[in-house]
Amino acid sequence: MNRGKVTVWKVVVAYLIVSITWVFVSDFLTFLLTSPPKLALIYSATKGVFFVLVTAGLLYIMMGRTVAKLSEAEQRAQRAYEDLDTALELARTGVWRWNIATQSIEFKGTHAEPKRVIPDDSGFERILGVLYDEERDRMFADIGASVSAGTPLVRVYAYRGPENSRRYLEARADAIRDETGKPIMLVGTTVDCTDRVELQNQLESLTEQLESRVQDRTADLVAANEQLEAFTHSVAHDLRSPLRTIHGFTMAIEQDLGQDIDSVTKENISRIKKAAVKMSDLIDDMLTLSRVTRVPLQFDGVNVSRVCEQILEELTDDDPTRRVDCSVQSGIHINADPRLVEIALQNILGNAWKYTSKIEDPKIEVKAETMPDSVLLWVKDNGIGFEQKFAQSVFEPFNRLVTDNEYPGTGIGLATASRILRRHNGKIWAESEPNQGTTICMEFPVRKW
Repeated sequence: MNRGKVTVWKVVVAYLIVSITWVFVSDFLTFLLTSPPKLALIYSATKGVFFVLVTAGLLYIMMGRTVAKLSEAEQRAQRAYEDLDTALELARTGVWRWNIATQSIEFKGTHAEPKRVIPDDSGFERILGVLYDEERDRMFADIGASVSAGTPLVRVYAYRGPENSRRYLEARADAIRDETGKPIMLVGTTVDCTDRVELQNQLESLTEQLESRVQDRTADLVAANEQLEAFTHSVAHDLRSPLRTIHGFTMAIEQDLGQDIDSVTKENISRIKKAAVKMSDLIDDMLTLSRVTRVPLQFDGVNVSRVCEQILEELTDDDPTRRVDCSVQSGIHINADPRLVEIALQNILGNAWKYTSKIEDPKIEVKAETMPDSVLLWVKDNGIGFEQKFAQSVFEPFNRLVTDNEYPGTGIGLATASRILRRHNGKIWAESEPNQGTTICMEFPVRKW
């Protein structure tokens, strides 16, 4: 029993108690205090009429208030009903209930053309009639599977729209069950999703086209890289042959002249030999630059501290007359391609060794800092340095800020290191001041497994 019923019963009981008490008490006092009995009967009748009038007035007031409240509630319900109609119309949504036992369905709203494709008063057969045959069979199968599994139904079906157009609706439904768990009713919604399905189909078509183009471009790129690699090695081989000839004939001329060679000729021969050596080094560096761009990455743990120490030892062995204060932080580890990292560090440390060659107290320092998502590594020297405005250009191939007479080189070392960092999705940059040294900073991202 709800609260409203309890309140009504309380009012009824109270009214009966007051009425019966009033009747008996008032009649008793009337016959007790009034004589003759005929006058008492007149008073009793008058009292009864007064009681009826008073209770009728009270009932009128109470019924009026009740009717006003009911009317107001009915108006609110009507407005809510109209708002629901408007919301369903704007959302292009239909709400339905299917009684499984009677096979009857109640439908409100629309999922397509209002009041045309599926009118409110349509029966179940009429509603299924707009679906294509194969879609109708699929809907029955889906409903059966959903009811059996006890899971909500969410499916998209194709139906015949206005002018026999193919449209799509999304059906959502769930079963209402009795106390025994037996499904007695399906409650659900239908929403026209034609625009969404068509956009999804277009997106899938564009994705397939894009994937096909990517595959074609990838195949073209692989073929181009193979041709470039073959061309590079062919050019390198073709260039080395005349270089060996030039160098060999220059040595023969120098030996044939012997002691009779004059200073000018000797200087010219020396320049030819140096140019041949530089061209050979340039070919090697170009091959290295080409190789680091194409070689597949093989990630592994790299002990950067040990690699730097080995490179500095090799530089010291090649130039034993120099005394350089080298400091390498211990315990620097990254996950990268070991061979490419070694090539990058060889170029960077080689530059630091070269550009400190004319400094009185040369120093080379290797440090690192582990960040949450990367490892920051830097190589610092106190060499000749350069202006900061050239910090980007030093990583471009063949771009040198000094002459060969001052410091020999090919201008490819830092370009090679830059490409290696790029292939690791890392960063590299330079910080320098003239006569204050240079710091090459490298950032290797932490590899996510």
